[in-house]
Amino acid sequence: MHIGLTGIFEKAPLRTPEGTLDAARIRSHSRAVLSSLPKFRKRIVRVPLLHHPVLVDDDHFDPDFHLRFVSLEHESMDELKDLVGRIYSEPLDRRRPLWEVWVIDGLPGNKFAVVSKAHHCMVDGVSGIAAFTAMLSASPETTFDPRARWELEPPPAPRELLKRDLQRILGAARALFRRAGPSLRERVRAFAAGMSHTVKAMLPPVSRTSLNPPHVGTTRSFDWAEFDLAAVKAVKNAASAKVNDVVLSTVAGAMRTFLRRRGDDVDDIRFRALVPVSTHERGSDALENEVSALLLPLPIGEPDARRRLSLVSRWMSTEKSSGEVQALSIIQKLADIGSFGIMTAMARAAAHLRLYNVIVTNIRGPDFPLYFLGAPLCGAYPLVPLFGDNAVGIALLSCGGKLFWGFNADRDRVPDLAQLVGHVRDAFHELEEAMTT
Repeated sequence: MHIGLTGIFEKAPLRTPEGTLDAARIRSHSRAVLSSLPKFRKRIVRVPLLHHPVLVDDDHFDPDFHLRFVSLEHESMDELKDLVGRIYSEPLDRRRPLWEVWVIDGLPGNKFAVVSKAHHCMVDGVSGIAAFTAMLSASPETTFDPRARWELEPPPAPRELLKRDLQRILGAARALFRRAGPSLRERVRAFAAGMSHTVKAMLPPVSRTSLNPPHVGTTRSFDWAEFDLAAVKAVKNAASAKVNDVVLSTVAGAMRTFLRRRGDDVDDIRFRALVPVSTHERGSDALENEVSALLLPLPIGEPDARRRLSLVSRWMSTEKSSGEVQALSIIQKLADIGSFGIMTAMARAAAHLRLYNVIVTNIRGPDFPLYFLGAPLCGAYPLVPLFGDNAVGIALLSCGGKLFWGFNADRDRVPDLAQLVGHVRDAFHELEEAMTT
């Protein structure tokens, strides 16, 4: 259940005279960043009686446990991808704050990598990027206070935990109904319409493909790609569509080729993508989880690239106006007010109902260059976790004029992940040629 990001950086600004990374400076900088991210110094405990998971300060917090340094042996990008897959295969230690950062030296081309992973209860895609970019700056000249410190609160007594959680539930309930205000009747109607559309979108179940085994294993492989964002925008402008429409139609084209090569019947298939949608509001805490989702059919049976984009664009417009995002968001807030078991039951049910075949999440990042202690960011490849019977997850991040793709897969079920990455590149070039020539 962790999300992640693999950043690739130029090494020269952090290179020591011995040729290694300046680990001492990186550790000092990380401590300074942690002084402004109190959530990352907290661990999970359960509220007495209610059993809700809540975050409290870890009175034994050790930042060096969460920051790990390793080096590749053969200076190979394939070796890096293999190591990143192994890092993402390991669950986080539930007794500690639920995050890790790995700094990996020895990349080809005089580069290094920073691999972050954090449990989804800590951050969603948008807030995860916000946490990652808190380590970075928009200028090569980075200054920080090496004396930065923090104060840790002692663990609350069980009675205090219960009191705080009851206050949180009451405050959340008041906020939810205050937002409804005088238009409560209209909001109820909109919620009912959104839920009706959601239920219809869930039925009937999707077709089972070779990417949807009964159970997903515990080992992961990770791969990536990058596109020029200007080229993607040229396609979306030619089609009067959105960037995400281009992304999803590219995924549809790639899945068509990939599944056919694997022996799946793609001409008579019901294939859906789960598309997370950020519900962050202006002024809200940037590091909170605020995400809903859409269930979108993908036309992988359509052989024509231009037609695929047209269908995706039309279907996405319909889904966005249906109230599905708002309905699912309200359900999440109601579950947070009520029993933690509601969300647990919903998550488990969703894993068995075959609601979708693949997750595709697209996150918008900064549109300017970023630096880590003066080291330019060259690539940033996000990761979305795998759920239920989904053996592949696709996450994207637009940043600094590039569109970065991260592919997470069950290592045993999808040993041919690199071929899917190649099919994604081919599908975009096919779409680009169809729309811009």
